[in-house]
Formats: sequence, structure tokens, C-alpha cells
Amino acid sequence: MSSTAGELDARLRPEQTAATLTAVVQGGYAPARAEQSVEPFDRAIQGALDLLGVTADDDTTGTGRRTA
Repeated sequence: MSSTAGELDARLRPEQTAATLTAVVQGGYAPARAEQSVEPFDRAIQGALDLLGVTADDDTTGTGRRTA
């Protein structure tokens, strides 16, 4: 769903997308705390980025992590 310019798809509704991403962050945080591991949080974030259409090619940090 991402455009060639690296922007999110214009069809995404900003308020709903923001609410969803907030839920993903909160939903990833709870199991990460319980497991004392960042892995559940990272999986949740990567899943959200996948749904948004952000690819590994969008990594501008040089860390190997995808960024939106």
C-alpha cells in the first residue's frame, strides 16, 4: 500500500490508522513486559509496518530495522 515516494497510501484514514498503531504499540508492550523481552513488541511493530506496506528497503537508519 505504500507509494513509490515512500509515503503511506493516501487511502488510509489518518485517525483510524493512528488508533490502530496506538493499539499495536500498547498490545506489543504488555507481552514484552511480561516476557521481559523486546521480541513480542518488535513482532507487533513489524506486523504493523507490513500492513502499512513498509518494506525493508525503507530502512534509512542502517540498523536493519524498518522505519515508517
